[in-house]
Amino acid sequence: MRYYVALVVTALLCSVLSSTVKGAKRMYIPNSWESYGKIYHVAQNHPKASDKNPGTQELPFKTISAAAALVDAYDTVLIDQGIYRETVTIHKHGSLYNPRSLILFKAVPGKEVYLTGSDPFDADWKEVGNGTYKALLPASLFAKDAYNPYELSCVIDEPGKVRPMQEPELPETLGQIYVHGKPLEQLTSVQAVTDTSNSFVVSADGKEVICHFADGKVPEKGTVELTVRERCIRPSWKVSSGDVFTAPMMQTKGMVVEHAAEPGPFCIGRPLTIRNNPGTGITVRKTFHALQRATEWVIIRGPFTYLSKDRPTLFFPLRNLSRPTNPDHAPVLPMLSNDSGKTWTQMADNSLIGGGMFLHEETGVLARWRAKEAQISRDGGKTWSDSRPADFGGPMLKLKDGRYLRVRTKWGKRTNYKGDYMYGEAAETSLGTWRDDNSGFDWEPGGTIESDESMNIEGLNEQSYCQLEDGRIFIIFRQAAVLAGQDSPGYPSVKLISVSDDCGRTWSKVRPLTYEDGEYVYSPCSMPYTFRSSKNGKVYVILNIHSAPTYSCDPRTTLNIAELNTETLSLKRNTIAIIETKQPGHNHHVRFSNFAAATIEDRYTKNLLLFMKLQMSENCPIRSGYDFNSYRYEIILPE
Repeated sequence: MRYYVALVVTALLCSVLSSTVKGAKRMYIPNSWESYGKIYHVAQNHPKASDKNPGTQELPFKTISAAAALVDAYDTVLIDQGIYRETVTIHKHGSLYNPRSLILFKAVPGKEVYLTGSDPFDADWKEVGNGTYKALLPASLFAKDAYNPYELSCVIDEPGKVRPMQEPELPETLGQIYVHGKPLEQLTSVQAVTDTSNSFVVSADGKEVICHFADGKVPEKGTVELTVRERCIRPSWKVSSGDVFTAPMMQTKGMVVEHAAEPGPFCIGRPLTIRNNPGTGITVRKTFHALQRATEWVIIRGPFTYLSKDRPTLFFPLRNLSRPTNPDHAPVLPMLSNDSGKTWTQMADNSLIGGGMFLHEETGVLARWRAKEAQISRDGGKTWSDSRPADFGGPMLKLKDGRYLRVRTKWGKRTNYKGDYMYGEAAETSLGTWRDDNSGFDWEPGGTIESDESMNIEGLNEQSYCQLEDGRIFIIFRQAAVLAGQDSPGYPSVKLISVSDDCGRTWSKVRPLTYEDGEYVYSPCSMPYTFRSSKNGKVYVILNIHSAPTYSCDPRTTLNIAELNTETLSLKRNTIAIIETKQPGHNHHVRFSNFAAATIEDRYTKNLLLFMKLQMSENCPIRSGYDFNSYRYEIILPE
């Protein structure tokens, strides 16, 4: 019987195909569709908008939350212009194994959509004096079971209530005040606020905020907002860092998601986050640096340079990724800061843009170079000499004897055991002496650090180096793990190090970086950074540390800093601190890496300043919606 049915079905199908050939309209089946799911519409300003609607274009929802309650894998929520003050709870999401299944919250093209964790704060401001005003926080924050960020600590690894609190010190909270969309700086005493424009503090009893507005005047109505919601986007299920399947598989496009007290991965970070790293003596203060909307693995630019030997002005060439453009060809903005990189202003011209830059601290001579040409300036970059052959190229390390050390990768034709090209078959050093006429360097060759392909399939590259107190030079390299084979034991993912006792003329054989007990420091194939602090004389290494061997460039989900034992050239395990790490809701292919960072030691505090943006592995399915802005990390080292 079943064979008879099959024959009938086959005959009918042949008949349909035959009629199609004879002239019936051909069924169009493309190789792919734009979307496989449903489209829900949200438009809070539409005259018929209601959360009881079906969510069509003619009868849209009023809130994003109404659409989020229905959205499933492959679906899209199209949001019209407006400011949406709500917490959007998602109940379903896409599959980790199918990027096309990600749910999408998307602004209507050309429309401005804000999803915000703040509400207007039209308070009854009372003048305190000296340009400061105070106001009671909304009563709704103190209702039973209400979420109140103004009583919670912003120290990420030491959470808890910090209000009410006895003065004089008033720890920073998760609460935030915004004026015209920009945050006021949160300080820790009323006196500090009195002395600092555009700042605020939460009172000791936690009931009031004391603000010092610009020009000492209360802003016009409707321009002051305060954070009241914990999250802007929240999954309904428990998200765990150890379970990759719980991270929300969704994206947002064309929206601004901001002002949440606990932002999560799909919201712009809060203005201040503190990480105390208990037991290490290393505190990290994270603040906003610059808009960086691009999702690609671009470097934010850099490097940072002081423009003179006696002024606080920092120069930083910033790749402008705040507009839709090819990131590889995005314009570079010349930015200046006079407060250790806390705030930046754009220069009126591009006179300082021009490749690498170097300041000779003793003479104040500024140099810049591009390719094989260089120029120098003796007036902080106002005027420049004619171009001449370049004798600069960084990074250049000043040694105790006044000379400078430079290490460059030797690019060769050598291949590894797999037949693949090795990026660097060796590292070559040179020593530079500053000329008496302040025109640049005279260089002499130093030594060579040879690669060992049994330990590293990519050769020696992406090196960083510093001089130890006793004069030795310590250098650390990126390393790519060697997989084990039938005829080779392989080599795990580590960092390779070498040391020179004679200012770079000769070097020890490369070996793996270990802890003091001899165990390997496992790290993915990523760029390390080392420096000797002028604050305490200690040597530190910044790198991605992993608990077990890995392969290739991931995971880079945590960026660490640790002190180096300079006698054994090994890491002190009890000093390992976190600079940044992925949130539980991030996909496990996100990256925090030196590759997307720029560093400089603050001339005045002697703390290290690191500026970094989130990146993603090529394997990360989420390409839009995460917070890709650049942040300033002040790494406060012990005395």
